[in-house]
Amino acid sequence: MLYEDFVKTTDISNHDLQFYMDGMNEENGEISGVLKRIRRGDYGDGTKSISETEGVGNALRSNTVALLDFIKEVGDEHWYQTRALQVLGLSWSDVESLNMSKLKKRKETDTLMGKGDNRENE
Repeated sequence: MLYEDFVKTTDISNHDLQFYMDGMNEENGEISGVLKRIRRGDYGDGTKSISETEGVGNALRSNTVALLDFIKEVGDEHWYQTRALQVLGLSWSDVESLNMSKLKKRKETDTLMGKGDNRENE
């Protein structure tokens, strides 16, 4: 079963777009919470030491519990994103195709860095 089909089978509420957008924001906060707890040392002093010297990414990779917590929260955010797309009649393929086109043009115009949503058109 494709993930997009699976998501539909686990949505017991079938809310509107705003519900799924709020869910995305909530889950993003929970992802940040995992990273904050690493920096604070909640996963053990080892992860705090690593995050201070080598970065949070290395601390995540070195601690199975923290990494699993991170993956779970990213998965929840992905679920909400998928449902939001479905409500709009879109798929991940639509999003990925548009994103690749945008980034390809930015690379060609040397505007990968910068500010503004439409800088590749300037």
